[in-house]
Amino acid sequence: MGLFSVMVVCCAPRVESVVERGERARGLKNEIVRMAPAVPSGEADRFARRAVEVAARQRDEWGMELSPWLHNGMVNIGLKPSGRCYEWAEALYDQLEEDLPTSLRMTMVQSDRGKLREHHAISLHQQRDRWSEGILLDGWKKAGLLVYLPIGESDREWEFEAENPGLRERNPRQAVAKSTGG
Repeated sequence: MGLFSVMVVCCAPRVESVVERGERARGLKNEIVRMAPAVPSGEADRFARRAVEVAARQRDEWGMELSPWLHNGMVNIGLKPSGRCYEWAEALYDQLEEDLPTSLRMTMVQSDRGKLREHHAISLHQQRDRWSEGILLDGWKKAGLLVYLPIGESDREWEFEAENPGLRERNPRQAVAKSTGG
């Protein structure tokens, strides 16, 4: 077996079964309800299922068969159409905003700006709370297996991305909101 074959086998992301996707969606729903108990269970469930499915569909659409870092390299040299972390965050945001429960908001966040480890994701948080009190949604980190966890439990320092017009706080039910910090 050649080195390339070993790299492909070792670096290929795992594909979830339908049952595993359902478990991932239930876990996200539980995180949403824990963070925002006023969100109706059905709305939290609908949003969580959609988020998990959108992440999986993006993986298929962008042909992400390798690790996210290797996929980024392929995008950068023109062998793949899209799939860098900021593209994942924007695609998730755009496809989830119509399913967003009314008491929640999504905010684009970034870590390690300008560094090799620069990364983009979404904070899902209550309207009245700061983005830093939300749940991190990241479809890139595990190549289409939606990662979700309280931002405070992340191994990264996140910041609100106000400079980049593509990565800003948006709310489909209101005008663009200004950051109050995080």
